[in-house]
Amino acid sequence: MKQLLFVGSLICIIVLILGSILYPQSIFMELAGKSVALNIFRAAIGLTLLAVLLTKPPRSLSMRMYMGLFASGLTVAGITICLQDSMHVLDALLYLGLGCALGVEALEIDEVQLVQRPVQNT
Repeated sequence: MKQLLFVGSLICIIVLILGSILYPQSIFMELAGKSVALNIFRAAIGLTLLAVLLTKPPRSLSMRMYMGLFASGLTVAGITICLQDSMHVLDALLYLGLGCALGVEALEIDEVQLVQRPVQNT
């Protein structure tokens, strides 16, 4: 289910980037930002999603820390810019949804930690 969410989000990012470049005046793109800075930000999100899709769990601690920081920054940026009324609807939904999904993915538990330790009787 997580893979489907990440692949669907990656497809949405590609559609938004191509739509803002090729068809900036379409009705669909009136619901999304068309600036170059947003396209760079979308490309960074796409690269992060590719890294998540290509690495298999359990991921390294540094990868999970990066995902957690990126997810919290993505969520904060989505909420802040949405409240300032300077972001369009499709971008806000994409950023908030991916921020939550990447945050949950960053909190994965290693299988080694799930092994029960013997109880010491003192």
